[in-house]
Amino acid sequence: MSEPRRVETAFAAPAEAAEYRPLSGLAVAALILALISPLAFFSPFLWFLPALALIVGVWAGVSIQRQDPPRLGRTAARFSVAIGLFLLGVAPAQWFTHRALVDAEAQQFGQTWLELVRSGDLLRAHQLSVAAPLRQPLDEKLPEKYAVGQPARRELEAFLGRKEAQALLALGKRGDGQIRYFNTEKIYRENNSDVVVQSYAITYRDDQGKRKTFFILLSMTRLPIPQAGAADWYLTYVRSDVSPATLEDRKAAWEEAQRQVRMNRDEEAPDAPPDTG
Repeated sequence: MSEPRRVETAFAAPAEAAEYRPLSGLAVAALILALISPLAFFSPFLWFLPALALIVGVWAGVSIQRQDPPRLGRTAARFSVAIGLFLLGVAPAQWFTHRALVDAEAQQFGQTWLELVRSGDLLRAHQLSVAAPLRQPLDEKLPEKYAVGQPARRELEAFLGRKEAQALLALGKRGDGQIRYFNTEKIYRENNSDVVVQSYAITYRDDQGKRKTFFILLSMTRLPIPQAGAADWYLTYVRSDVSPATLEDRKAAWEEAQRQVRMNRDEEAPDAPPDTG
């Protein structure tokens, strides 16, 4: 009775040995890359992950196909190729779309803020330089927050002392000046917020009727509000003593003009509107 069993075992061992196939190391590497490839959604610097998953997956598939007998891992290789192709298309598309939307929102916010200052609605303009969690309601009670002796009053007076505010106010009083978006200098992420720096061109006519232009740079932050499922914009800083990046070829002339303005504020300079104070 024991002899047939020994014969059966002797034939089964070679059969099992013939069915054994090692696992492809390339397929394993491709699968690992595919599993971490979703990190590409967080930064353009990680877009190489789905690209590597795609390349290694194709390499693993070709290698498995050429081996005799083929190694295990063909499914993992195909999965890696599919994930790599998908994320290599979706991650950049999502990044560029988000960037375009943020840029458009910043343009609308920047234009609104500049128009508020020019029209003399300074309380609302100042509040838009405060992050949403600290901002006062923009209602009829807002002037009470700027009563003499209040901290907001001192902040507003410091803001009014800036030449950018004085220039916009002067143009508003004259009923002159055209504000238009000029260029997006940069967009970047900081502490889970989007920061956009844009330049705006303010064109006006001097006392002789000549058209002149000066530039204001606005840095604006888009702060997510998870509780409300929305985001809020606020102004980070305002500058007018630097040239826009697209005017680098005229940077020397720009800086010289600004130096002349600082040296003699009582005289009218080519890059600043008259009676700016």
